[in-house]
Amino acid sequence: MESVAVPVVRFIAGDFWSSVKMRQVRVLCQKTTTPVQVLEVAMEDDDSVRKVIKRIGLTDRRGRDSWREVFKEISFMGNVSHPHIMKMDWAVRCKGFVAICMPLCSRGSLHDARHSLNSEQIERYFVQIACALRYLHVRCAVHGDVKPGNIFLDNSNNAILGDMGMSRFLAHGQDRVRSWSILGTRGFLAPEIMSDVTADPFLTDAYALGATLWCLVFKRNPRNWEDLLTAMESDSNLLPRLGFYRFVLSRLVQNNPRLRLSVCDLLGFLRLRFERFRVTIDSL
Repeated sequence: MESVAVPVVRFIAGDFWSSVKMRQVRVLCQKTTTPVQVLEVAMEDDDSVRKVIKRIGLTDRRGRDSWREVFKEISFMGNVSHPHIMKMDWAVRCKGFVAICMPLCSRGSLHDARHSLNSEQIERYFVQIACALRYLHVRCAVHGDVKPGNIFLDNSNNAILGDMGMSRFLAHGQDRVRSWSILGTRGFLAPEIMSDVTADPFLTDAYALGATLWCLVFKRNPRNWEDLLTAMESDSNLLPRLGFYRFVLSRLVQNNPRLRLSVCDLLGFLRLRFERFRVTIDSL
């Protein structure tokens, strides 16, 4: 793990909106299981400048103080920088909540767009997010919740990996964690976390990346603990047309983690086998 800088989190004692000179435009997301709101905001003096504020309550649903967990997310975002990873403009602490300011991805998420994507777009977004994960993994960091709903499309139609609430840095050389500590989202969780005491978090990220691609190809979310390889092979109508997708999925959504490729190894294979990806993979 590279040295981690401690981010500066300013405390605001007074009114949040007047202090940051912004106004709320609309609620983009209201989490039901955690005290989190995602808001589109505009600058007070220039309505054309739009940002996103992630407002995180400092008391969880059980009444426990959650500052430590929130600070981990802020620290993670402040220590990573990649063209396809969500940037943090600033973070402030207020009475009862923390606000994280980020760029607005005006085209929404891949979850929103999944039914209208063509093959070229799916391939492009997939490689961009794979490169973002490679950036994290070589720095001993894992995302922890890769899924279409956490991948956003910016104004230039690029994929941006966001929501670092479950992300973490690991010690150098560490490739096992307790399975119960891998949370993620149902349908995108690697099956070994249900059967093994420990799991490789880099390979569970790889599985979630594969499940994300599977979702974009089949236009539906995977069911909880669904065998994605079997579902792919049993689709007699789509299977002959899968091509590139079959090549990738057969290497990422393996139920046995020992047969699964890491994200870094997958990108190496794609670079050698598919010339159209080389420039992107080499530049990111």
